[in-house]
Amino acid sequence: MRRAFTLMELMVVVGIMAFLGVAATNGYNALQRGMAERGAVDAASALLKAAKERAMVDRVPTAVFCYNRMIREASEDENAVIVGEAVAIRRYGRITCVQGKYLYDEFGDLDSSYDRLTSSQQSELQNRKGMRLWRFDDQDMAQMQYSVVADAVYDDNDIGGAFSFMPWGDQLGDNGGSSSSNIEIRACAFYNLDKSDHEPPSWQVGNGYGFEFQTIRLPDGFVFKNTIPSRVGSVAMAGSFLFDPANFSANESIDIWACRADASGVSRPHHKAGTATSSGDKAK
Repeated sequence: MRRAFTLMELMVVVGIMAFLGVAATNGYNALQRGMAERGAVDAASALLKAAKERAMVDRVPTAVFCYNRMIREASEDENAVIVGEAVAIRRYGRITCVQGKYLYDEFGDLDSSYDRLTSSQQSELQNRKGMRLWRFDDQDMAQMQYSVVADAVYDDNDIGGAFSFMPWGDQLGDNGGSSSSNIEIRACAFYNLDKSDHEPPSWQVGNGYGFEFQTIRLPDGFVFKNTIPSRVGSVAMAGSFLFDPANFSANESIDIWACRADASGVSRPHHKAGTATSSGDKAK
């Protein structure tokens, strides 16, 4: 005679299946969180390592700024969104002359890297797409300072645009007289568009400048250290690093934190996801 399942047996089976389902869901969520945390740490480590290697290869100082930005404030319907961002900057040259919105580098090969506009095309500069020109201090890169300049350089024909010099001094000619071997350089300038959401630097002669060559944005909810910006658009600095080509052994590191929303929807640091490092070792 065939025997059917009792109600108690069915309830036990259903309970086991429910338990297994919850365990599988929690395990999958934990796996996702772990992958997100490792991804955030690995991305920041890759940026630090790239900046260090760029300084070593180019023999030019590089810097990295790590900061956190609030993308969205908490509301009745949505939680706040805070993300960590970082930018790597390579020093390019130094400012040799400042005239109003024009920032000159007489010794930089600017016209070979950027479009060059003549004085007759000056009106086009204000309509050009902007790029960030970072102030680069070889000794102290603690502050994020940059101006938004046009992506084309101004070829100055009027304000000392061309100058010449004799790199070897006076030389004797074939007849015994002196002759000059002058080299003429056409000076180009960056044009400051005055488009910035922060206090730009006060550029002076001798200031170093650089351009960003790599940027990252951590996944939503991951920040550098545990610093939280106060409002939308505001930035909370978490760390700045300077890689000097004269010191290849120096390594830098910074902690990555995972955030969670509290009862009011405000995103707050919850636990440390790991530590990003420039050493190339496995991130912790």
